[in-house]
Amino acid sequence: MDTLERALVRLKDCDSSRCEPADAIDISHRIKGNAAMYGYPELGLIAGTAETRLRNLTQGADPANALLSLIDLIDKIHDICQSQGRSEPLALQNTSAVPAIDTVSASQSAAVCLDRRRVLIAYEDIWVSELMASLFGSEFSTMICQTGEVVLSEIRRQKPDLIILDSGFGASDGLDFLRALKDNKYAQDVSIFMTFDPAAHQLMAEALSLGVDGFAEDKHEVLDIVISAKSILQKQVPKVLVVDDDPVVRDLLSHVLSAAGMEVDTLNDGLEALKYLSQTTPDIVLLDRFMPRLEGGTVLYEIQNKINLKSIPVLILTAMVNHGEAASWFERGAADFIPKPFDPEEVLMRVKQHLKHEQKIGSKPCQ
Repeated sequence: MDTLERALVRLKDCDSSRCEPADAIDISHRIKGNAAMYGYPELGLIAGTAETRLRNLTQGADPANALLSLIDLIDKIHDICQSQGRSEPLALQNTSAVPAIDTVSASQSAAVCLDRRRVLIAYEDIWVSELMASLFGSEFSTMICQTGEVVLSEIRRQKPDLIILDSGFGASDGLDFLRALKDNKYAQDVSIFMTFDPAAHQLMAEALSLGVDGFAEDKHEVLDIVISAKSILQKQVPKVLVVDDDPVVRDLLSHVLSAAGMEVDTLNDGLEALKYLSQTTPDIVLLDRFMPRLEGGTVLYEIQNKINLKSIPVLILTAMVNHGEAASWFERGAADFIPKPFDPEEVLMRVKQHLKHEQKIGSKPCQ
């Protein structure tokens, strides 16, 4: 209810020069994405219509229709507030003027339990931050930070298990603060989940190359962000199977993946791999193409034809690459194709990317 009240107050501000059309689009977008989870699907539909018409203003659409949609949205929020026994929404201060003393606030009043996962939310928008913190519930301890200085101070004071980082937090290009975190000795082994504006594909790719543990393609889809973040926190350490007849390759990949917090099993031929897979289900398989006794293509075929295995991403490793070969492996069901010799760090990034896609990547259990 407080969330809807905040939205109404901020939409009403659009009557003055303080609110640009972009702000109304932003608020409408957030309500569209989150109204249904509070039991107000009709409100979400109205907000979606308002957002679409506001975005179309730049294409010569009728401003009157956009204004009517905004009025419908405000009226609907007002009706919801009245249905909860309030004739007028509460007066709320502008969220951009948060006193410095309040830039960090615990979302739970109880003392932090040692066995609860700790989440640090680095967002400049307090509206989104408070909603996000409320959705984590009592199972997690959450902390809201609105400046980079406060984030770094909190990490030194008590290391979090996960940082949720807005791509625009504290930097114009959205990645400067991520780099600062990666260089900070107190945050070296802290998982980072990053959120972006829609269609910021280049930023997402750069963030992945810098080693984020997960990402959301829309920073205002709060429920999706919380679900993904919880998945990172709750999942067990991912299990990786490396199958290669070269002991140097096995040892190298085992070292790199283990150092990244993964459990790694290694085998030296395809027959051993099939025996292993009949008893164990890994989260991802790195599979050499040419091996004694049974080559990688046959192993991939068996994986693709087992209902309990076919969803496992298989990354093919091969020293012999012919024209069009990668495409043929993708057609056979491989998730990725990695020529040898390879950069171990690049392999690690690809493994992480596929695990994130399967929502298998997780942080280490609390020590």
